[in-house]
Amino acid sequence: MATKIEKWQEPPPAKTVKPLPAPDAEQKKRRGGRRLRKMKERYGLTDMRKAANRMNFDFNVAEDEYIDGDEVVGLGTINKDGTGRLRLVASQQKVKLNAKQEKKYKARLAG
Repeated sequence: MATKIEKWQEPPPAKTVKPLPAPDAEQKKRRGGRRLRKMKERYGLTDMRKAANRMNFDFNVAEDEYIDGDEVVGLGTINKDGTGRLRLVASQQKVKLNAKQEKKYKARLAG
């Protein structure tokens, strides 16, 4: 009986510290939705970037380049003839507000 009481009074065994599992290299799959679409639209590739990344097959024509610090950046097919596009214009991206923010903005402008 005394051994049982002594056993009860012993402190519980120390918890073992388990290391966290190594994270997977790939990102988890995101479910779709309005917020994700808006984020992709905001941070997505613009038409100017697409044209800058595109190269011509005619290697006799040099690509336009500019020097940015110590780095040379190529302009790809921006403003080139024979790209199949009439003209590439850098369009200003509009800031889209939700209804609550728009109402607040209009109230501030009104007075």
